[in-house]
Amino acid sequence: MKYFAKFWLSLPGFITAIATLLTAIGGLYSAGVFKEIPVVSKPTSTPTPTTTTTPTTTTTPTPTPTPTPTPTPTVKSVPTVKNAPDKAVIKYYQLINQRQYAKTWNNLTPTFQRKNSKNDYNYYKKWWNTVNSADISSIKIIQQTKNKAIVDANIIYTMKNGDIWTDPSGVITLILDVNGNWLINDKSA
Repeated sequence: MKYFAKFWLSLPGFITAIATLLTAIGGLYSAGVFKEIPVVSKPTSTPTPTTTTTPTTTTTPTPTPTPTPTPTPTVKSVPTVKNAPDKAVIKYYQLINQRQYAKTWNNLTPTFQRKNSKNDYNYYKKWWNTVNSADISSIKIIQQTKNKAIVDANIIYTMKNGDIWTDPSGVITLILDVNGNWLINDKSA
């Protein structure tokens, strides 16, 4: 009877300890402490039973500090190519025939502008104003890498004075700019 009375007297304290323990476990669970619980295989031998004492005090879990994000290194991406190099040359001469010289000037690299037009837009415009039309009779890509292309274009120039000049082997080198546009970098006959 003595043990029975002791049990009844300690039962409220035991229930309080269990409730506190369950509350602490619930707090740890919601804090994400139990994200991965390793699977333990069954032992092959029978373990010796042990007695465990349940603590009556609880500890509040320390909040986990939020990790500082590390900056992601900037990766230089390859530009999206807007059209094929041969199509860029065709478009260039279409714009020339439409007298859209400001647009065609921007389709030339600074190297080409310097070499062929003295780096002078007005000089460039003046020369093209002597041409009535520039027509491509054939064009093919000779070589292409991710940022450089060489095309061979047969171009027929009809001058405003009536002369017709055929450029039978117009080898044009193009460079891909950062915006994905092919720019004319060199032209040789």
